[in-house]
Amino acid sequence: MEILFPKKERTPLGFCDGLDKIFVGFGNKDERGCQPPKYHASYAPYYPIHKAASMGDIDTVKSFVERGAFSMEQIDWKYRTALHFACVYGHPEVVTFLVESSCEISPKDIKDATPLIKAAQCRQTECLDILLKHGADPNIMDCRDNTALHYAVYNGDVETAAKLLEYKANIEAINENKITPLLLALKQNKEKMAEFLINNGANAKTCDFLGRSTLMYAVRCGSELIIKLLLQRDIDTFKQDAFGWTAKRYAVESKSKVRKLLIDYDEEELRQTSSGETSASELPLVFQLEERAMKV
Repeated sequence: MEILFPKKERTPLGFCDGLDKIFVGFGNKDERGCQPPKYHASYAPYYPIHKAASMGDIDTVKSFVERGAFSMEQIDWKYRTALHFACVYGHPEVVTFLVESSCEISPKDIKDATPLIKAAQCRQTECLDILLKHGADPNIMDCRDNTALHYAVYNGDVETAAKLLEYKANIEAINENKITPLLLALKQNKEKMAEFLINNGANAKTCDFLGRSTLMYAVRCGSELIIKLLLQRDIDTFKQDAFGWTAKRYAVESKSKVRKLLIDYDEEELRQTSSGETSASELPLVFQLEERAMKV
């Protein structure tokens, strides 16, 4: 019988061994072997007012509210309201009626998701815009500490992200995995979203819970665009993670197509600082260790 042994990892935890090696979602666990969270959980209505809201039947919703047949805050067993359903299914006219009738604008369902979070999650930009204009808080977190901006980033939805930032969403919000929107964009390989966040002031020097920097994530994605943006912001290329690895070492060991970009950058930096007069023994210790490791 043939015995199969697991392939040896080239990088710690297989971080740069391929985008399929690490689950890149944003649930309560975030390393290999974990199943992704249910991104779009079933949102089937039960009460008549919830069914009407999910179908966009504005006349029936109005009738229920005006006759007192159902409260606008009527919840089901998952604490979902008519406003949740209207946002999930994308019915701005129902959303407008409910918020203008002074319903609670940020009720939380069983997973602490507000209607604004559901609108961001389901790409319902028009509904999201109505909620924000009526004072919905963009910085409320769900049970995983994700904000509406995290969900917009997860989707790669730049339009929704821009709208949330316009209403003062926290661009540095940290979820339970210590992941900011920028790190999430890079984890998800959303290059345009990462570029958008960097250009809108996201902290380019943030790190995850293992000390892995934005530059390391950009190496993992193989994104020359993001690496160049980060280097323009004087990011520390010698920054080490919890395993003692730098972005350049990840690039070299994983045989990334961007490794030459980082090697050339470091060599130019060292050339400028030493002016050709510094001996190998005087170079930064991290650089010396990297050079030795890459020759092995």
